[in-house]
Amino acid sequence: MCAGGDVARAARLLRFLAGFDGAISTTYAHQIFAARPVAAVRAAATPPFLAATGLTDAVVDAAKARERGRRVLAVMPRYLARRYEVIDNLMRSAAQFGLEPREFDGFAYRDRPDDYAPALLEAMIAFRPAVVYYADLFENDVASFSPALAGQVVEVLAWARANLGARVVRYLQDAWRTAVRVGGDLYAGLGHCVDLVVHQYPGVLDRGEPAQRAAVFCFPTPCHLPPSTAAPGAIARACFTGRIHEWASPRAVWWVECTRLGLPIDWQVQLPDDTARAAEPPLSDQDYADRLRGYAVSLSLVSRLNGTRIMPARALETLRCGGTLLEERSPDTAYFLTPDRHYATFETLAELREMLPALIADRPRRRALADEGERWVRKYFDGDYFWAGLLDRLAAL
Repeated sequence: MCAGGDVARAARLLRFLAGFDGAISTTYAHQIFAARPVAAVRAAATPPFLAATGLTDAVVDAAKARERGRRVLAVMPRYLARRYEVIDNLMRSAAQFGLEPREFDGFAYRDRPDDYAPALLEAMIAFRPAVVYYADLFENDVASFSPALAGQVVEVLAWARANLGARVVRYLQDAWRTAVRVGGDLYAGLGHCVDLVVHQYPGVLDRGEPAQRAAVFCFPTPCHLPPSTAAPGAIARACFTGRIHEWASPRAVWWVECTRLGLPIDWQVQLPDDTARAAEPPLSDQDYADRLRGYAVSLSLVSRLNGTRIMPARALETLRCGGTLLEERSPDTAYFLTPDRHYATFETLAELREMLPALIADRPRRRALADEGERWVRKYFDGDYFWAGLLDRLAAL
């Protein structure tokens, strides 16, 4: 309805459904119409991740010299032929760091799962990686569709640890979801087929025993996009670019209510069954970077179905491209960035309605935020700090 222009009816329907659906009701009560922040975020002078990881320029330089040439096998699904795949950023940043990366696309075996574990074992033996970076083991990879196949993959990884000396990293792209899922285990496989757990959700850093917490590296996946050629803020509007799906359903409420108020936001929304847009050529990395920088403001909506607030990849991407980020307030983002220095925040619809036009009109403030944010992201989140921290944590274990 919203995409078709029937915004008033869409808003009435959502408000009606809020009486029957807990997720919609929570979005309205604690985000859209909340009188005050649900959980205030205290901005630290220096984001907490630096103290937590102990990373400095000297540590990074030492790790680059020590680890040069180490082989890394990234076992990650390449879901779609689309712009921005996590695997692309990982491979680029690993090569930049001086490592020798190779990709194993698990999703290529979705139609022939019986070949998956043997092919993975063959790739291990041929490449003999020092580090295996395995995405979403036990969660969303090919092996998760069959307990028997999952067991085979576990044993392949355990064999590689024992016989090849490989260190296995379990990467959780959505650790917040693992933490809230019934039966979800952040530390599954640790000590048998897993050496280190990597995620970017600070909200679960206090989970587990001391030995388990020591085997965690909390850091965003490296962010690599080409330099934008767009004039910064040339489009005097905000842009939301993102997906609306089951876990990110609160975005639908924001979309409808912001549109109903006529806020200056262009919604580049991808819906779960958006067949019309799926037929269009995907944005190139360059087009995407130009969009994030060309708009005066990039709007980031971070709440998930259960009320959890995360830091989406788009936050770092916007800053990496020299754009201005306005984000729904989140303790996760404040763990890695400094609010009001690197980006601006809002809490409620009323606050967004007031802040957004003012920020669009205030070019000096927008450029100050964008410049500080870009410098910060290029220094800490382009990959060198990520790989130095990961490899140092493996060495410590």
